[in-house]
Amino acid sequence: MRVPQRVEIGAETWNQFCDAHPGAWWWWRSEWLDYQVARGAQDLSFGILDADRLVAICPLLLEKREGVRSFTMEGHPGPAPTYLWDNQPGWQVTSSTLLMDRIWKLASEHRINRAAFRWPPFPGVLFSVQVEHCQDISWHTQVLDLTQSEAVLHAGLRKSYQALINAANHSHEIVVDDTGALLGPFRELHTAKSGRETRPVKTWLMQADWCKQGNGLIVAATFGGVWDAFSYWLIYKGCAYYASSTSLNRNVMHALVWRAILELKARGVERLEMGWLDSPGDPLGLGVFKAGCGGEAVPVIAVERRFDR
Repeated sequence: MRVPQRVEIGAETWNQFCDAHPGAWWWWRSEWLDYQVARGAQDLSFGILDADRLVAICPLLLEKREGVRSFTMEGHPGPAPTYLWDNQPGWQVTSSTLLMDRIWKLASEHRINRAAFRWPPFPGVLFSVQVEHCQDISWHTQVLDLTQSEAVLHAGLRKSYQALINAANHSHEIVVDDTGALLGPFRELHTAKSGRETRPVKTWLMQADWCKQGNGLIVAATFGGVWDAFSYWLIYKGCAYYASSTSLNRNVMHALVWRAILELKARGVERLEMGWLDSPGDPLGLGVFKAGCGGEAVPVIAVERRFDR
């Protein structure tokens, strides 16, 4: 068995593994890992080859934040190492041991302070590696079942949201972009609101490419011919994720979310993750906003290990 780096394995083989494995979602794909590298992370991802067959992968990103060196994803737990389950008896133990031994060796070599891993919250996901020496740091995320009827989904909205959606639909034009054409004005509004460029331009171009390949969607609103709000949605394996947004009018966002729900449902998406509910302090009230969009709170299994330096 060999343990090559992701670059040696190649994006096509790596992504084929992700596409076929129920324990891997968009965070495991090469496109997302390249996106994180563009944001400044160091890619230490690797896999395990049995002869010429890829039997395990470990997306692994090294980040440096405020003097802390960690295996994380934008400061949060990264995608967990994942391996195949259809091998001979005892392979699971061997594969898990190889993966974790390699991770802890890299942690020592790179003077890591913290390592954290997560699994997707969607049904059917396999928790495919027992991560030793770690503590549970799981949280809850809001997930909508889009196989339900439009009437049921609408009834799941908080009552005050229904009124805001109706008002925004009358005052604004809500548009859907699956080509990435609106990433330019999206970035301009995001930069103006933030007062600075929050991430490299290259990452916006990557998101445009994801739209073209069917893994991204933009829902936006204009008011009097001026762009007023944007939202970006990731799509993969029949599931979607509310990735980012910006707006001049927060009350318009409810209409963007509702339009996205309808659009994703029409595209055959079955599960929509709105995102983290119990973020520490939740200073912007995002958890309250997401909970009002319907669905239910679902646990995101996550673990971390801290190293005494």
